[in-house]
Amino acid sequence: MDLEQTGTTGRDETKEKRAMTNTRMMTAAALAAMLAVGAAPAAMADEADATIELNAVAGGTLEGHRYTAYRIGSYENAEESGGKVSRVDVVDADGAKAWLTDALSKTGTDRTKGCDEAGTIAHLTDAAKTRAVASALAKSDAKPEAAAAVDGSGASATLSVPEGLYLVADSDGQPVVVGTKINGLDLASQTLGVANVKVWSVPLTLAESTGAKSTNVGDVRSFKASFTSPIGVPATLMLTIGGRGLSDVETVTAKAGSDATSITVTGGTADLTAFAAAHPGEKVELDYSAKVTASGPTESDAAESKDTLTVGWDDDVTRSSEASVSLLSFRFGLDKVSAADTTQHLSGAGFKVQGPDGWLVKGGTGWTFSEDESGATEFTTGDDGLLRFEGLRAGTYTLKETTVPDGFWSIAKPTLTVTVSDDGTAVVKGVDEPNLTQQVIGTGDMDGWTVAQVRNVNGVSQLPSTGGVGTALTVAAALSAAAVLLALSIELRRLSAR
Repeated sequence: MDLEQTGTTGRDETKEKRAMTNTRMMTAAALAAMLAVGAAPAAMADEADATIELNAVAGGTLEGHRYTAYRIGSYENAEESGGKVSRVDVVDADGAKAWLTDALSKTGTDRTKGCDEAGTIAHLTDAAKTRAVASALAKSDAKPEAAAAVDGSGASATLSVPEGLYLVADSDGQPVVVGTKINGLDLASQTLGVANVKVWSVPLTLAESTGAKSTNVGDVRSFKASFTSPIGVPATLMLTIGGRGLSDVETVTAKAGSDATSITVTGGTADLTAFAAAHPGEKVELDYSAKVTASGPTESDAAESKDTLTVGWDDDVTRSSEASVSLLSFRFGLDKVSAADTTQHLSGAGFKVQGPDGWLVKGGTGWTFSEDESGATEFTTGDDGLLRFEGLRAGTYTLKETTVPDGFWSIAKPTLTVTVSDDGTAVVKGVDEPNLTQQVIGTGDMDGWTVAQVRNVNGVSQLPSTGGVGTALTVAAALSAAAVLLALSIELRRLSAR
């Protein structure tokens, strides 16, 4: 977290000179300036206990972060007015001088006149310089023993420390300079002992916009990614869209509040730096669409959108967050056989299929759909008697026999359904002539597939074995009528012969 600090004083060569120097005084206005970018400075009595409260910004989380406090300085000669602190002296903490001196040297920071190292840090007014000094302090091997440490959890964390001015180092974020309350008091214009912390990593979420778990190959799917824009403006913030089984994404729409901006995707990457900088601390939603070009029934071959959000910070820190979402596609088969001999596979059987999105139309790059049957593709069995349906989403599919193989009865044309659940489980059910359809697992080259075995009849003797009651009655009625006509014809011929 960035800090601006002005108006504070440090230790001079002698305590007597320090007491006489007005520049050693940290005023309320100076401490308030120190907090201008979200950190809370403080002054204190050495013996007193205090706390530093760390808060995640903009609905973020401290989960996975460890915060360690190192004492920069102690505070002496605090003066109060109206229940608030009006001024205080800033002096180096015990054992901190070498650490502070090293950090000031590495950042090219001159000591403030009349101040020691702690006072100099407290006097810093330039945010970039303050960040550089805090970073140098955090990276230094000369750090003193830690005063306290805590693992982040949820949106806030609390460090219990003696009163003083501290560096709080973050295991995955910007270090901050922050102070506790002074003898339990705040400044007139600023609450002390509280800091909003800026983390390096920016978590990313991603979902299919409708919440779908499966897809048809050929569908255009919409995706929504989101993150909370950092409070501290990063040097770069890039979204890379990858994965498998999806066509290239050309644009991403970034939304924050009422602002919606179209951002070009070049080489799979969208530059979000400017948009994020314009909306610090806001939730950013990213919408894009992609056509599904390939998918399968397992996670390893499912269509996948995989996004990477890469954040680069000024002090050569880079962090990446990933999020992905998969869309499965399922398959089932049909095996056309003779009712008299199920090992005889029938060619020339035609079927049309109605799914949850309409009548199936087979194209070169996946499925499309027709609103009515006249526009549907008729799928015809080959010499192996098989039909294969792949790359379909979960739902119920009705298979209607539209062409009967040569030599078989057209009055016994089965209709069946295949219902596929979200986990890929498929159930076959006969609808018209239900006993001419049964479910089997695997046949031909469809090992492990759910397959509907559909039988055709070409003789009355086959009907009892199938149990096709409706067809049996129809055929029986037809045969009875034929028998009556035959008997009448014979009788007429007999009479005419007399």
